[in-house]
Amino acid sequence: ILANPNYRDLDHWIFLEIECAIKNGYGLILAKPRQVGLSELGVVNVNYTLTFNYLAEAAIAAGKDDKVQEFKQKLYSSLNNTHPAYRNFMETNNDKLMEMFYYDTINKQKIPSGVNTKARFKTMFADSGAFEGINNNKISIFEEAGLFENIAMSFKATEPSFRSGAIQYGLPMVYGTGGEIDKGAKGYKEMWDKSDAYNLKQIFIPAYFYYPGDGIPDEKSGKTISFFNYEKGVTDREAAKKYILRERKIAEGSKDTYIKHIQSYPLIPEEVFLKTKGGVLDLKKLNFQLKEINEGNMPEPVLKGTLEWVDNLKTTALLQRAKNTKERTKIRIANDSTVK
Repeated sequence: ILANPNYRDLDHWIFLEIECAIKNGYGLILAKPRQVGLSELGVVNVNYTLTFNYLAEAAIAAGKDDKVQEFKQKLYSSLNNTHPAYRNFMETNNDKLMEMFYYDTINKQKIPSGVNTKARFKTMFADSGAFEGINNNKISIFEEAGLFENIAMSFKATEPSFRSGAIQYGLPMVYGTGGEIDKGAKGYKEMWDKSDAYNLKQIFIPAYFYYPGDGIPDEKSGKTISFFNYEKGVTDREAAKKYILRERKIAEGSKDTYIKHIQSYPLIPEEVFLKTKGGVLDLKKLNFQLKEINEGNMPEPVLKGTLEWVDNLKTTALLQRAKNTKERTKIRIANDSTVK
């Protein structure tokens, strides 16, 4: 990481945001398109913490174990590729812990010496309080937030490890892409919408901000699709946005493909959190209507209420076996229940 990687203005922007967050005592919640290298950016920050901050600690959490281990492997590779002049000895390396120190012999006793930093890795699917009582005094990463089903609870349970009263001394970073709003991304969206309650600043990265293209020549024209200038480190954002909208138009033929394309390459924050599965309604129309409501584009004030169903005896009996509102709604629609 201390060589000279290609410059990207996206990295420059996010590093400035991180610097401001640390100085002013708040965290970051990021919503992004796929494949912009945000995990690598998190890895670099944890590497810096472990390499240059004496006695510092870091925490990496996710809702799925494969995401935690994937981050750990990237961090291990990054640490091993740090310039030898700055590389620290790694005494401990297992699924749950990395420790950077070495033993020095003083008066025939082995004493831990060196930078004495550590990174902890936890899967919080079953235990949202896995980091309670632990001091993560530098950085806490909440990886792949869209797949982290209990992320809001896990964040609040972890908060005392980087915050004492009104003083926040560590940097929490929550990032990922949207998933199913009913499941994995529900807490992620709640934290995004109520970011002030979590002392987090919203950072949205639109798909056109960094859009390099695949660089593969088209079979017919021979032209390559690439909007990123590697010499300047910036994307031609206007051209990239036009291309994304054109690809989105092509994808309209398939409802599932269209929704997935929007979610993978969002142009506004609401598109990250699109509903992708479930229900009997047209998802394309539903997501459009949700976007209009969220952006305040409705001709009349939005009113909230509760449906009052009129069920027959057969439906009432079937409802006794329903586990949740979704199942009850399906039963009522299938059995011609009406609404008052």
